[in-house]
Amino acid sequence: MAVLLVAACSDSESSDPNGPATSGFGPGLSISEAMKADAKGPLLVNGWLLAASANEVRLCESLTPPEPPRCGQPSLAVRGLNLSKVESLKRDSGSAWSQQPVRLLGTLKNGVMKISGTSRG
Repeated sequence: MAVLLVAACSDSESSDPNGPATSGFGPGLSISEAMKADAKGPLLVNGWLLAASANEVRLCESLTPPEPPRCGQPSLAVRGLNLSKVESLKRDSGSAWSQQPVRLLGTLKNGVMKISGTSRG
């Protein structure tokens, strides 16, 4: 399923408060593939979003019932994602999660994905 996700971020090295202008197109990688990738630049990664709070956001291989769901492994911590820009999040009991897969564009380091722009499926 194709998903458009606009992810605003802040980049302390950039004068633009929304970070660098970056975009990604294509099918993207699974979380497992992204974790094994030897790339220095941004990767387009597929998964399900789960936010226990605005500061605790994960991109999960799957979500497990009941609601609110749990994050299926493997997963990545997500930094720099503005949840107010993500459409169709379901919210319950202080958590928020995507109701369909999303694609995030960002750099990976030590299990953390730093959002760097927009992605289109």
